[in-house]
Amino acid sequence: MVHVCRQTVSHYVPLFNEGGLELLLHRDVAPLREPFLTEKQQEEIKHLVLTTTPAELGWDWDIASAWNTKILQSYVHHRYGISISREALRKLLHRTGPSWARPTYTLAKGDPDQQKNFERQMYLIKNVIGPDSVPLYIDETPIRSYHVLRTTWSEVGHPKQVPKCGHHAHVSLFGTVNIHKGKTVLHQTTVTNTETFLDFLRMAKECYPDRSNYQCISQGSWIITISFKLLHSLSTTCTNVPRECYNA
Repeated sequence: MVHVCRQTVSHYVPLFNEGGLELLLHRDVAPLREPFLTEKQQEEIKHLVLTTTPAELGWDWDIASAWNTKILQSYVHHRYGISISREALRKLLHRTGPSWARPTYTLAKGDPDQQKNFERQMYLIKNVIGPDSVPLYIDETPIRSYHVLRTTWSEVGHPKQVPKCGHHAHVSLFGTVNIHKGKTVLHQTTVTNTETFLDFLRMAKECYPDRSNYQCISQGSWIITISFKLLHSLSTTCTNVPRECYNA
């Protein structure tokens, strides 16, 4: 039935009579070679590729946003003084659990504490400005396309998520919002410099012809008092707001 010769059967019978099925199925194997990395080091590498990037660690490959076996090979040699092949590292990561997958984008969430502080600051500012001024929150931001998502190591079934804040674009955007009325002014440009900022201020001036100046709050830490009458001469004056006022 199993197609074995008489000599094999004559060898199996004494083994079975001596130790039963357990001894019959026993096989002697050569001792395993000591691994390059200890169990603790293997867990450290797994945690490293799942929770960090080379750029975050300030590694030589500071532009790399994901680990690969080439970068990991140099890191292991520098960190542990061990030379290990890229194929061995690949097998190590597969054996310890991570999979080679592409991350996904996830929408970044705001900080609740910073939002509450901002609300308190706006309440204070609205109550300290004069009647001939209009309070505006002003800011600018470059909107660029995100880096290409690179395949990297992640937990099986749980690809890494890269925070993003909105639509991909290549523009600079200036904007203000009237703290009292909620009116907004937006100015889109391709560059951010003094000239485009002054163009933006002129746009804001046209929206408030009956006011002599307005208070510009940026980043919730300082105020620029801009006189519309002096705008043509490009004059601005900066007034620092005491930090204790914002903490009131």
